[in-house]
Amino acid sequence: MTTAQTALGAGPRIGCDIQSIAPVAESMARLGERYLRAVFGTAEFARLAEDSKLTSPESVAARFAAKEAVLKVLAPAATDAVAWPSIAVHTGADGAPGLFLTDSAAALATRRGLGDWTVSMSHDGDYALAVALALSCPPDPSTGALRAPIDTMTTELRRLKGPHPMETTTTELTVRKVLAEHGKLSQDAHTLGTDVDLYRAGMTSHASVNVMLGLEDEFDIEFPEELLTKATFTSISSISEAVEGIDHD
Repeated sequence: MTTAQTALGAGPRIGCDIQSIAPVAESMARLGERYLRAVFGTAEFARLAEDSKLTSPESVAARFAAKEAVLKVLAPAATDAVAWPSIAVHTGADGAPGLFLTDSAAALATRRGLGDWTVSMSHDGDYALAVALALSCPPDPSTGALRAPIDTMTTELRRLKGPHPMETTTTELTVRKVLAEHGKLSQDAHTLGTDVDLYRAGMTSHASVNVMLGLEDEFDIEFPEELLTKATFTSISSISEAVEGIDHD
């Protein structure tokens, strides 16, 4: 059993999250379908589109909270790439919500030895709440070995190559602009140190989605899944490095 799997221990693992509905409603009004597709996978989005009740800000906020709760159970490292669409919430025949993990989320769950997922969601007033539970079980020996995070290797290659000084300056200014508009920071993004932890400076997981979409618009890029990690969006320097490493064609 790996170190990460040992740390989780045996028995049930529980994660919970509370999400303010207002920023979700704001993102939906401003970005519409693009925002929803960034958070929900193709099949999950199709189910939402079939029922207008599921695309209310309250329901979307609850589903976002559910994804966050699952992430807390998975306990990804800062360099683990887990895309939001890989955690899907579905509604069973009895009306009860359930979870379906795919791709990066499913792979991490296997590595962690987690299965038999259960989720509960609710919303009231200005907030939505979700609780996720999984049972810890022995990992599959054939897939239990931890692999080197793709973005860690990519970052190291970029560090060896080194960015062009003028590109770095231009990129950093634009990154600060996007953070000021979408990061919901408690400090002025234009005066933050390049290595200051943005999450400690007030950026939430939900705000990071808007930051990602804002960066894609400003730089005309699309973030690949291997860069959708907490490490990528931890600081101005890490964001700038990631942006400069993406093919702009």
